Amino acid sequence: MKKRCLSIISALLAFTFFATTVMASETSISKEVSNPSETVDRPVKTAANFKDLATVDEDLKVKIDSLLKKNIFEGVSETSFGIDENTTRSQFAKILALVYKIDIDKNVKTSSFLDVHADDSVNGWAIPYIEAAKKVGILEGVKKTAEGSLFSPGDGVTIGEFAAALIRGLGLKVDTSGSPWYEDAVKQAIANKLLPEQIDGSKLATRLDLVIGAYGAIEAFAKKLGSVNVNDKFALNKDRFFAKAFSKTLDMSQPVTWGSTTLEQYNSLSDTNKETLNHIKRVDEVYESASLTFYPNGKVRVASKITDKVYNALAENDIFKYLQKQTVNEVLDYSVDSEKRLIALGNGATYIYNPEVDSVYRQSILANEVFSSSGEVGDIPTDENEDAYTIFRNVQYGSDPTDIRNQMDVYVPKNLDSSKENGAFLLLYGGGWISGGKESTQKLARFYASKGYISVAINMHNTYINPKTFKAETTVFDMLNDIQHSVKKLKELSDEKKWNITQMSTYGESAGGNLAMIYAYSRGTKMPYFDTQEILPVKFVVDLVGPADMHYSAWGGDKEWKDREFHEAFGSGPGYAVMMTGATNKPDLTEEEKEKYIQAMSPVSYVETYGGVPTVMGYAKRDTAQNPNNGKLLKGYLDNKSIPNDLFTFPNSIHGLDKDPKEAEAFYAKSIEYAQTYFNKAK
Repeated sequence: MKKRCLSIISALLAFTFFATTVMASETSISKEVSNPSETVDRPVKTAANFKDLATVDEDLKVKIDSLLKKNIFEGVSETSFGIDENTTRSQFAKILALVYKIDIDKNVKTSSFLDVHADDSVNGWAIPYIEAAKKVGILEGVKKTAEGSLFSPGDGVTIGEFAAALIRGLGLKVDTSGSPWYEDAVKQAIANKLLPEQIDGSKLATRLDLVIGAYGAIEAFAKKLGSVNVNDKFALNKDRFFAKAFSKTLDMSQPVTWGSTTLEQYNSLSDTNKETLNHIKRVDEVYESASLTFYPNGKVRVASKITDKVYNALAENDIFKYLQKQTVNEVLDYSVDSEKRLIALGNGATYIYNPEVDSVYRQSILANEVFSSSGEVGDIPTDENEDAYTIFRNVQYGSDPTDIRNQMDVYVPKNLDSSKENGAFLLLYGGGWISGGKESTQKLARFYASKGYISVAINMHNTYINPKTFKAETTVFDMLNDIQHSVKKLKELSDEKKWNITQMSTYGESAGGNLAMIYAYSRGTKMPYFDTQEILPVKFVVDLVGPADMHYSAWGGDKEWKDREFHEAFGSGPGYAVMMTGATNKPDLTEEEKEKYIQAMSPVSYVETYGGVPTVMGYAKRDTAQNPNNGKLLKGYLDNKSIPNDLFTFPNSIHGLDKDPKEAEAFYAKSIEYAQTYFNKAK
């Protein structure tokens, strides 16, 4: 039973366009040390190691221990911390850079300040820190001359200068027009609990002052940005995208670990091509180049080129050739799960990011990919019609404000006419019911919004099968209830913002198409497994390659489908249905009871029992993930009920429409035609 459950879970990944297996590997971490002139590891000291800290209070010792552990501070000698000593501006620059996790280029040898020189044996080491802090706008010079600016690296730093830098590091503005100039900075530092009250901004800062301020700044960042430092390369902005653009290139020196699809298709290759792959040892023999470039507007540029040797060997297999292009240069949408350190791309690929070793990696369908070197960022890509709509990002539709699986993005046309009854497209992603997210439907949301229709890309709690108990802890019924909650929230937003949404359409791809049809066809029915109340009338549904029938007859029982044997080995449609609905959690179910679960996941059963709504549907003729005859099957049920429908066939595509641009254009044009028929009716 357990073996079969695992097989079913593996088979469900066939519903995604690309494999999303991620790789977690152990990587040695190079520790940053306090002394900028050294690169050797040394034991981390604590307050107990320094004689001058013996009498300080325990709260201060905790702060000092934390900063020592982070290598932000070190002692002035083996036995003295120097708690009452003043700090030079060079030392101050280093502390700022480390507190705010600023990217530091240790190769910088020339300063933009006239009085900072690399051959200065006392302060020359600080050039990378000074320039990094200046670059991000938190540190300034002390004087401007006709020749340039002065920094005074060996001078002490005042409390006022320290306060101003701390506040700028928090992303706040400092008003220097007052008298004295640092008055506003000190007030803000006190208000943000960075410095104690009644502190004098004119006095030179001691190391005690810097300890208190640095520790307070770290805490302030944690509260402001969810424990992610603002200047960290992987810090997030308010939309949960990376706050700063950065690019990573592929580490070509890694040994090769072949991906799942490569291994699966290996046996179908000729002996010559097998031999070619057998001799591939390093990543640079697989890829000529590859890079990922992330932008703060939610875009990622994916670029790669596979070597002729490897691509020609694998292209013998049609499935691999379909899934993997030799040269890729495309812009996609992405989302970030900072808790799990996952980056999900709009094409279904998922990467792990590791701030500790500054890398992004995954196990792709081809081979392992570790992106660790910095690359060129280039211009930020934009959308052609982005001025045509307003985006409300990460709207929470569940009860837990921290649950990113209950968030949605709402695209509202700027020319929306609220005097008319408006309709909204609710967009559901594919992923075999067990993976995926709203990043996959952003492009479609922009398309419908640019045509004048409100569109909503939602996350859901994907079905989850516990790998230890093999029980479904989250089911497709939970996903359908998530859809219902998102519609409730959309209705609330419409009432609040006067959008006048009175009707809707569901759109879904693959497993999302299955959910889109179930939700649309089940409104107002007595289905017991999920909420079927009608909140907004679903006027029509758009289905792209969604399974329409989970019965055996539409899977292994269809002798015309050549790929039926693969799915038959995993229990076909019924096996998927009883797993995804949670029926397998009840081992004593009768066959009659199991049939009810299969029907609950079969859109055609709803049409047959309750009727349906107008349907635009598209199916790929070469589909291997689900029966391409589902389109004809669904159309037959709809025709029998005299329900308007249009069926599109994509002759060259596998589980999608990407290889049939002409038919794809007609498919989406028909969805707009349906919207024009059912939406935007005058009051």
